[in-house]
Amino acid sequence: MDNMIKMVVTDLDGTILNHERKILPKTEEYLLELKSRGYILVIATGRNFASAKKHTNGAKFANYLISDGGACIYIPDTEEGLVKNIIPKQKAEEVLSYWNEDVEFLQMTTKEEYVKYTGEEKQDFLSRIGEIAHIAIKMRDNAKTEELYEKLEHGFSDLNVLLMQDSFKEDKSIVLTLKGV
Repeated sequence: MDNMIKMVVTDLDGTILNHERKILPKTEEYLLELKSRGYILVIATGRNFASAKKHTNGAKFANYLISDGGACIYIPDTEEGLVKNIIPKQKAEEVLSYWNEDVEFLQMTTKEEYVKYTGEEKQDFLSRIGEIAHIAIKMRDNAKTEELYEKLEHGFSDLNVLLMQDSFKEDKSIVLTLKGV
């Protein structure tokens, strides 16, 4: 290694992914070169594991992939989960009680998929999905999203409640992860 830098941590959207949400070959080659020179490369993203790997051609350049806003840490090559802070299903059911006509989407995120809730019976919905790493909610307008954020922040002391801004649009959404992340 040429200098004191030993680790490079990068986000995906708006950082190493372009506006088409793709990694440029030149960027990927550079990151692979850094890895071959002994740098530890880490992706830190709000995306789930599968989505992060898909948009980075398998994340071959990364030693570690921190997904779901910090809830999980994986080794991309082996898909081994080093840390998985999973939201209990009972807590997820409580979040589902905020579903109403102003919700544009409410989704539960697992390692492999984003599962949208559409108002069906809560227990049926939760029984069909795996371990929940994070929950995302977007209201039909930003003012309602901010209003719900305030309610959730005060109503869930055991969850991180984050108000997020989309990298490419003015849209705001709420992301919930297990506290301690």
